[in-house]
Amino acid sequence: MYIEDRIAQLENISVDQGKQIEMIAEGLAKLTTVVHKGFAEWKKRDALMQQDISLLKKGLSGAQTDIESLKTDVNVLKTDVNILKTDVNILKTDVNILKTDVDILKTDVNILKIDVNILKTDVNILKIDVSELKEDVSVLKDDVKTLKSDVAIIQQDLKDIRHEMDERFNLIDKRFDKMESNFNGKFDLLVELIKAK
Repeated sequence: MYIEDRIAQLENISVDQGKQIEMIAEGLAKLTTVVHKGFAEWKKRDALMQQDISLLKKGLSGAQTDIESLKTDVNVLKTDVNILKTDVNILKTDVNILKTDVDILKTDVNILKIDVNILKTDVNILKIDVSELKEDVSVLKDDVKTLKSDVAIIQQDLKDIRHEMDERFNLIDKRFDKMESNFNGKFDLLVELIKAK
């Protein structure tokens, strides 16, 4: 779950970066429009200046004031153009940084995809291993069941053998007791015969 959340997070960041790039592009377009308008205004003012020069040639009244005004306007335009250039350069830098960030994000996403594929492969292998283990456990259960049955049979056989042995030993004991009794009787008879002689 963590990897999927991380991928989703990276995709959201990529979308946000894309939106920021679009906003920067729109800003560049607006700035370009402003520059064009500035130049258009400058051209208009230049045309007015030419008209003013023509008028100055016809009559020099107020010429100095108009020239100073035009100089001021030109300086303002130069300043505006320089500011626009600076803004455009800053925007270019920002766009390059964003491109770098997007490339890094793409690399991270590709690495994550590889990791996810490796994890999927590992999970599939684990599933196979677990399935094999289940089969082995099932076989072992059957073997243990068979062994328990064999052990029970052996135990019963041993019990029967012990019982039979006990009965045989009892018969032997009885025979020995009988033999001992007979022997004692015959020994006593032999002793009496010897004493009688």
